[in-house]
Amino acid sequence: MTGIAKKPTASMSKVSPMRIALWDTYGGSMPSGWVRFLMEQYHFPIKLIYPQDIDAGDLRKKFDVIIFVTRAIPPATGADNDIFRGLEREPKEETTPAEYRPWLGKITASKSIPQIKAFLEAGGSVVTIGTSTNLAYHLKLPVKNALTEMTNAGTERPLPNEKYYIPGSVLRVTLDSTQHATWGMPSLTDVYFDASPVFKIAPEAIAKGIITPLAWFDTNKPLRSGWAWGQSYLQDGVAAFMAPIGAGKFYAFGPEITFRGKRRERLNCSSTSYTVRAKAGPRVAMSLAKTSALPDWILVDSIDSMLWLLTITTIESIESIRIQFVRVLNSLP
Repeated sequence: MTGIAKKPTASMSKVSPMRIALWDTYGGSMPSGWVRFLMEQYHFPIKLIYPQDIDAGDLRKKFDVIIFVTRAIPPATGADNDIFRGLEREPKEETTPAEYRPWLGKITASKSIPQIKAFLEAGGSVVTIGTSTNLAYHLKLPVKNALTEMTNAGTERPLPNEKYYIPGSVLRVTLDSTQHATWGMPSLTDVYFDASPVFKIAPEAIAKGIITPLAWFDTNKPLRSGWAWGQSYLQDGVAAFMAPIGAGKFYAFGPEITFRGKRRERLNCSSTSYTVRAKAGPRVAMSLAKTSALPDWILVDSIDSMLWLLTITTIESIESIRIQFVRVLNSLP
């Protein structure tokens, strides 16, 4: 922050606190919990909302932004192939303590989606991450799944795993840093990709301003660390975009840009933690005792974190993912 002696003469925009809602579910959503942690670190006041809150309507009177993390929004058509959603069981209301019953329920196409659309049209902003970008299809935006192929019968189907499979890995995307949601980001940045949605957008939709791409794959080899079978299929696919809906804005981020809310530390080590140095390339060098000409150290607080970190190329990648999400919130009107 830089102080100035007098009021600037250039055009300015008023900044006011945002009323931010974050989707959650009965029993808790791990991605939602990490975003909540992230909000707390940056002092964003948030309110957890549940499907019943959304179905009740009048969302615009209460909130300016709603965040839907992965597995909040169901598919618009076809079967739900999310293996984690298949493991979720809705408890019976009569066996649920009364104070937790308002948390029950799921987002539905018949009740919830119309309320979310009304919120957008009234000037609200919606941020979707991962599979919750399904909302784009519910809203009938001119986007398609970029990872499909035509069968001999002339029908379209998702690419089979024999041709394309990218589990949790780090990929490089190109950003349009002139957009509000990506201001200050480098033109090339790394994102955590876990079988994430990728979109194909018609050129006329971009030319007319119906869809604004924010991030895309401009190479047939975007892999930075991890495993990417058939990564060439990603080339020219859109990883993130923005679309105006009525007076509001809809943001879709296919990659898991808030994955576990990791934060960077320097030279932090304790008897119960591991210290890990990230090194360019698909592997990570680890050391507990000696130093060398490697980059920054970061604190890993569990074995689970250790396993996840093995897919990360650079510490800067983790930081850039976190900053990217925060800038989206700061850019919303």
